[in-house]
Amino acid sequence: MTVGGSAIRLLADENIEFEVVSMLRNLGHDVMWMVDQAPGTEDAEIPALAHREARVPITHDAEFISGLRLSGQSHAGAVLVRRGHNNFLWIASVIHEALTGRKDWQGRIAVIKPSGIRYVPQA
Repeated sequence: MTVGGSAIRLLADENIEFEVVSMLRNLGHDVMWMVDQAPGTEDAEIPALAHREARVPITHDAEFISGLRLSGQSHAGAVLVRRGHNNFLWIASVIHEALTGRKDWQGRIAVIKPSGIRYVPQA
């Protein structure tokens, strides 16, 4: 994974909209979308897949993120996109900003809400 303005390897959960995945790809990110690569994968398997592939997971699933935090496993970071904003361009832009706006990304979780970004440190 590269940060600081460069492309980042992402793993987009099945619940992330195609439009967001497409826009992140257009911004230069390497996005593995679970719909294309491994549909039906259990949530419990996604952290290990993200770790093996050196990818930052993106999801709408708060329970997945809670499980990741509570697992105590080292991870490259994660993005939780809260529901409530339907502008896919805005969502992709804020995800891009969250990922490229920090150098200390390892182990952090970015929570994307209609009001902006909140970073949660590793538990």
